Amino acid sequence: MSWPALYAQLAGTNRHSTSLGKVWLSVLFIFRVMVLVVAAESVWGDEQSDFTCNTLQPGCENVCYDQFFPVSHIRLWSLQLVFVSTPTLLVSMYVAYRNHCDKRRILQGQEEELETLKKRRLPIAGALWWTYLCSLVFKMIFEGGFMYALYVVYDGFQMPRLVQCDQWPCPNLVDCFVSRPTEKTIFTVFMATASSICMVLNLSSITSTYFYSGKSKKQEIT
Repeated sequence: MSWPALYAQLAGTNRHSTSLGKVWLSVLFIFRVMVLVVAAESVWGDEQSDFTCNTLQPGCENVCYDQFFPVSHIRLWSLQLVFVSTPTLLVSMYVAYRNHCDKRRILQGQEEELETLKKRRLPIAGALWWTYLCSLVFKMIFEGGFMYALYVVYDGFQMPRLVQCDQWPCPNLVDCFVSRPTEKTIFTVFMATASSICMVLNLSSITSTYFYSGKSKKQEIT
């Protein structure tokens, strides 16, 4: 996955968003993507190799690890970041469609107008307002859905030090120990907090777009 390429695409689309949308993009990449790439991936790098159980039964450790950690935190967070970033591309698709339609109305040879067309910032009104609003709603749904999935799958945001497993082929109830549980708990809480902040920013953006739309309609009436 190329995070810089995704950032470049979202940054281009962000020209047509509100100021809160620009803050959301900064929080997403600084406090989530950067932390995930720079620190979190190394913290979870030994999650399976250092997961030890007090048994020598072949296959027992693998079965127990799969029972308590069916999905890796890193992969789940990466999938979450992709899903919450995708709705923003709806705005990019609409802007590209508008630019394409406007280019067809511009006479050939007017290069200055074409360059202005590429750099213009469309007002958040009409169809673009609805597109932007839908993207915010989808972001909220994806953020909430992935946070709920993380909480349910791992029974909370705290990483346990000891888990007990009696799945076949384990001969009996065995104790298994998780590597660096405190550090992993800190990163899990941090990522959940950053996700919550992004949800608050999206909710605030929804409110601001409603306010902006109402203000624009009043100006049109007057």
